[in-house]
Amino acid sequence: MVFFVDAEDHATKIFNTQRGTVLDGTALFVSFPERMIGSDGHIWNSREPSPQEFLVTQDGIHKYYVEYEQGEPAEEKPDPENAQRERLERWMKKAWEAECAIMGRNPQENRNPALLVENTAENDTRLRNLVSAVQDTGWHYFFLIGKDYTPDTLRIGTDFDAVYSAVREDSFTLDGCRYEVCRVGVRRRWDPDICAHRWERTSQIPGGCMEYGEESWRCKKCEAQEKTFLPAAGHLDGDRDSLCDRCGSRAFSQEAGSRIDTILNTGEKELPLSFTCIDEDYQGTGNMLYLADEALPVERLGLKQELFESADYNGSFVRQYLNLGFANGISLSGKLLSVRRADGDGVGDLALLLSEEEVLHYQLMGRIAPAGRRWMLRTAAGDVNGMRIVDPDGSIGTSPVSGLGASGCGIRPAVLLEAPKTQEEAETRRWERGDVQMRRIGKETYRFRCVDEDYSDARDTHKSAALFLCDQVIRSDTDRTETSVKPLQFGKNNNYKDSYIRAWLNENSQGSDFQLQTAYIGINTAYTGASGEGELDQLSEHSFTGHAIGFQLMRDRMFCLSLEEALRYREALWSFGGKGSDGFKGQISPYSKGYYLRTPFHSEDASGNFLYTNRIYAVDLEMGNIHPADTDSETYGIRPAFTLPQG
Repeated sequence: MVFFVDAEDHATKIFNTQRGTVLDGTALFVSFPERMIGSDGHIWNSREPSPQEFLVTQDGIHKYYVEYEQGEPAEEKPDPENAQRERLERWMKKAWEAECAIMGRNPQENRNPALLVENTAENDTRLRNLVSAVQDTGWHYFFLIGKDYTPDTLRIGTDFDAVYSAVREDSFTLDGCRYEVCRVGVRRRWDPDICAHRWERTSQIPGGCMEYGEESWRCKKCEAQEKTFLPAAGHLDGDRDSLCDRCGSRAFSQEAGSRIDTILNTGEKELPLSFTCIDEDYQGTGNMLYLADEALPVERLGLKQELFESADYNGSFVRQYLNLGFANGISLSGKLLSVRRADGDGVGDLALLLSEEEVLHYQLMGRIAPAGRRWMLRTAAGDVNGMRIVDPDGSIGTSPVSGLGASGCGIRPAVLLEAPKTQEEAETRRWERGDVQMRRIGKETYRFRCVDEDYSDARDTHKSAALFLCDQVIRSDTDRTETSVKPLQFGKNNNYKDSYIRAWLNENSQGSDFQLQTAYIGINTAYTGASGEGELDQLSEHSFTGHAIGFQLMRDRMFCLSLEEALRYREALWSFGGKGSDGFKGQISPYSKGYYLRTPFHSEDASGNFLYTNRIYAVDLEMGNIHPADTDSETYGIRPAFTLPQG
C-alpha cells in the first residue's frame, strides 16, 4: 500500500492510496506528480523526485509513504462566465423578493427551488401559485426565468379572470444553457361569480333574543354584496340569576323553591349569594319574594356591629344599609321591586328583613330552610324595645334582644322580583335553498349557502333542519404566517373522528356556532372506486362500492361532507356562489386543488377486517371528479357545512 500524504501529518492524504501485489524481492517503482493543487487550493510539492523506488521483501502487507509539503495558494483561473453567473443570481434574487411580496413571506427564508422553469408544466404551476396568491384588485409583479425554455403567460387568461402583461427583461447564455427572463404584471378582476371572497361587514341591525337581526356584507375584492339574517339567539342564563344574560329580562320559569345565584359587591370584594323563592304571589301582587339562603354576618359585609344596635327597624341602620348598600351592590340591582310594608313608614324597601309573622307563615308552608346560624327579624308590631331572633334550628326566640351586635347574629335579606314572562317564542325562519349565512372560521369570514331545506343526518333523526355548505374552499395554508407556511393535512390516517381537519374546524369555529344544530356524522361505510375525470356533477353513485365498517358515534356542529352527502348534493360540489358549475376554477390553488370529504377509502387487513389507511375521499376541482387522496397531502382544502333549525 502506497500513501500520498502530508509530510507533517501522515493522516492527511493528498490523493487516493494505491494498492497492489508484487513478488517477494521486487523493486517497486512508484510514479506520481511532483507538483499538484490540493482540494484546499494550495500547491503541494513532493519531497522526493518521481519515480520513487521501494524494495519489497518478506510476505505480508507493506506500507510506503510518498510525502508532500504544502506550498503557496494556487492562482485561481478567472471564470469566463462569472459575469453571466452573477447576472443570473441578480434575477433569481429579484424573482424571490417579488414572490415573497405576493405570498407574504420573508425573503430571508430559504429560496424557493422552483424559481427556474424548464418546461410548460413547471411554467404553468408557477403561474397558478403566484396568481392564486393575489387576493386584491391591485397590480402585482413577479418574474418567470426560463432555462432552455421560453416563459409563457397564456395560462393566466385561461385559469383566471385577470388583466396581465408580460415583458421580456433579459436573455443570456450560461454553461451552455439559454436563460430568458420575463417580468409579469397581473391585476385580478374578481368576477363575483368565481371570486374567492373576503367579506367585511358594512352594517348591522342587531337581533334580540326573540327577534331576528340583519347584517350587510361586502367583498373587499369584487365588491359583491350580501344581506344575511341573524337567527334569534334565544334567552340564556349562564350565571343562573334568573335573568337573561343577553337582554336582562326574567324569561325563565320560576316557582316556590326555585333558586337563583347573585353576586354582592361589598366594596372590598365580591360575595357570592344565593336566594330561594318563598312566595310566588307576594301580597297578591303577582311578584315573587326571594329569601337569602344564608344569614350574613356583619363582618362579611364589611360593616361594624355597633351600627346595628337599634330596636326600631324603620329608622335603623340595617334598613338603611339594605336599601342603599345592599340593593345597589347586588347584581340584581336593576331588577329589584319596591315593597310597601304595612308596618312601614310609607317608604318602600328594595331589600328587607322578614317579620315574625312572615317567618311563621312561610315556615308553616315549609319554604324557609335553616340558615345555620341566628338571624334577625324586623321589629315586632308595637314592640320598640328589641328585635326578634330566629335560632339555628328555625325556632323564634321568645323575647326580644337589644341589638344585632349583642346577639351575634346575622341578617337574611329578602328581595322582590317580577314574575317571569315565559310565554315568549323566538321568531323563526323557514330557510330555503340559496339562502346565505356568514360565519367566521379562523382568520376569515366565509359565506355559506343553503343546499338542502330538509336535511337528515347519519342517524336519520329527521330534525327539521337546513344544511348550509361553505361557498369557498378554505385553503390548507390558511394558518400561514409571514415567516412560515405549514399546510393543514387531513390527519395521520383516514379516520375523520381523529383527524387534524376536524380538530381544526372545532377549534377555529368557536363563537361561530350560534343557532347551529348538532348533527350525527359518524361514518359507518367505507367505499372503493372513483368517478371519471371531468364528470363533475354528472358523476354516478354506481362508480362507488360501499363496505360496512361498523357503527361510529360522532357529532359536530360544523363538519365536512361524507361521500354519501357529496353524491346527494352533487350539483353543489363544483358550484361556488350559487351560479352553477362555473365558479370552481377561481377556487383552485396549490393549497386548494380540491377539498376533503370525511369518508375513508376501504381497505382490509390479512383477516379481512376494515383497516384505516392513508386514503381519504376528496372532491378534485382540477380533475373534475371524486377520488381517494393521500391523508398527508397539502394540496386539498376544507369545505365545511353546518345545519340550522327550520322554523
